[in-house]
Amino acid sequence: MLKFRKWVYTPVLYFLRFFKDAPGGTTMPQDVIPVEQEWARALARFVTNQIPQAVRQVSDIQLNSDQVDVLRRAFENTLLTNMGCEVTTP
Repeated sequence: MLKFRKWVYTPVLYFLRFFKDAPGGTTMPQDVIPVEQEWARALARFVTNQIPQAVRQVSDIQLNSDQVDVLRRAFENTLLTNMGCEVTTP
């Protein structure tokens, strides 16, 4: 019986597999960074857009819609900063 392995490459594993031992050290191609930053922005937006629903599920939190929006933007900015992206919204 044959067993097949399925390899799943995440961006980190792809980098380690194909660029780690590349000539010139561990430098990434310059076009990879903007792609990763756009992926990080999309992920941050996806996660932070779920904050209003999470707030509604907790009965002890009494936030109005403006406060929830401020919380959502602050959390999105925090995620973007921690993922190495520039924050474009105040």
